[in-house]
Amino acid sequence: MMDAIFFDCDGVLVDTEPVHYRAFLEVLQPYGIYFDYSLYEEKYIGFDDRDAFIEIFKRAMKPLSSKELKDLITLKNKALKRAVSRELKVFDGVVEFIKALDQAKTPMAVVSGSLRDEIELFLKSAGIINFFRFIVAADDVSRSKPDPQSYETAFVKMEAVLGKRLERHRCIVFEDTPSGIASAKGAGLTVVAVAHTLPVAELADADIVIESFKNFYPRDLMKAIKHISKETGNVV
Repeated sequence: MMDAIFFDCDGVLVDTEPVHYRAFLEVLQPYGIYFDYSLYEEKYIGFDDRDAFIEIFKRAMKPLSSKELKDLITLKNKALKRAVSRELKVFDGVVEFIKALDQAKTPMAVVSGSLRDEIELFLKSAGIINFFRFIVAADDVSRSKPDPQSYETAFVKMEAVLGKRLERHRCIVFEDTPSGIASAKGAGLTVVAVAHTLPVAELADADIVIESFKNFYPRDLMKAIKHISKETGNVV
């Protein structure tokens, strides 16, 4: 039995990371900052925009004022929105998996390091926004992943929405990066890593790792959860 499911958005539901990458490069061009996609994957995926810009400027050894940081976040948000209508792709199997969970009346929410209006745009474009009870976005927390605050916030909110106590190990998180996995594990939740963004070997800290949602169904998830519950002694 699953009490609830939380999905990261970028890299799990929709293939937005290349779009994020190009939006970063567009707004960083006036600063003379460039990095290739492999470095983006290695260093910056998993951060929210605020922490990503801070790390980018630190690595480039350039100063970054609070006003510049705020302006860059706004500019990057606008660049991303311009690109979404042209480039957004929903990962194979995602819509089918979410519809199956909805039919089983499994409560679902999105927990992402992106800004709320970006997440809403992605989910609306993908046609899946109405399946989720709520969204926890970068706007809702002061500390981004890998800090557990995002998933702690989501867990407490889901209890309030459902009006009952939930078991943390019965709350399943789908993530695609080590920082997202660390965030969810820090909140005591069970983590399924999806190898959309990074190879399986880099996602080993998750409880379960899957290649994709293609031909993956709730029954497969339950089977995997039951297997790890035997190892941990938790009752599912």
